[in-house]
Amino acid sequence: MKLCFVGAAYSSLVLSQSRGRRSFGIGLPRRHKNDMRCTNTKLRSSIVQDMEQAEGLGVSSSSIWETFNQACEAPSREVLVQGKALRTWSYLEPATDCVQIEMETDGRPLEALLELWQGPDNTPQMVKVYVEDGSQRSFRAVLQTPRSPSTIAIRNTAEVEFPMKARVTSEVVIPVAPEPDEPKIVQGGAVRTFPFDHSVDLVEVELTTDGRPLNARLELLQGPNNNKQVMEVYSESGAERPFHALIETPGHRNVLRVVNTATLEYPITVSVGVAGSSSLEFDNNQESIVMNGGKLFGFQTQSVSQWTQEAQR
Repeated sequence: MKLCFVGAAYSSLVLSQSRGRRSFGIGLPRRHKNDMRCTNTKLRSSIVQDMEQAEGLGVSSSSIWETFNQACEAPSREVLVQGKALRTWSYLEPATDCVQIEMETDGRPLEALLELWQGPDNTPQMVKVYVEDGSQRSFRAVLQTPRSPSTIAIRNTAEVEFPMKARVTSEVVIPVAPEPDEPKIVQGGAVRTFPFDHSVDLVEVELTTDGRPLNARLELLQGPNNNKQVMEVYSESGAERPFHALIETPGHRNVLRVVNTATLEYPITVSVGVAGSSSLEFDNNQESIVMNGGKLFGFQTQSVSQWTQEAQR
């Protein structure tokens, strides 16, 4: 009876230590660590046996890993993100310098938190998104990811009743846009508005700085105090990691409001241009520009959109 009591106390002590450390093998006696090593050895041996069985069936192990690598490098597909759920996309290739993010719903509101992770506890860029109707106004943005590897994390901050679809890819598909307006400097705490005609269907926006942190809020208004879409943007360096987005503007009386939420010492540069309009003559058969990670894109605070320059070459 006494031995049973001592054994139960010892097991509870080991369990509490393992839970407190939250790491395998920490706080466990040497005998338990050896058991864990044996378990890992058995797992590795079972994997080797599976590989040998595959080779016996005429399937080489190299072809298996090649198929696995091709699946990992395939373009990202749509993923359903339930309410309060988190999904991540990791890019290990150093050549991946930009990724395209798309989010939409089936007509319900969209609320999400988009984060760029680089290293442990390092979030150099973050975007908080709200859309009144995720099917009428989907979210499309491009983030730069220098010094990979990096991870894109999307969290659906809405309730369980509001799922959304998300897609992240390193192949940036960009429509051909005409020349943007002259870039405008928005001082800290200032507000700039950009009204659009009813014929404008798609707007291209870029926020940059001279290397200082970027804190801004983009609001798509349709009527007084009627927010159709809101994006709160943070970047630790607006020159290295600018924010680039395509905003759909269906309906009438659309106004884009840009608010610099930082203090006076942190101005930002805003470039806005019309990317789609029913009054402009666009060639519907013209292919979009596909730019892989590692190439520049967007306005980059120039007088002519680099998207247009690539189309003219």
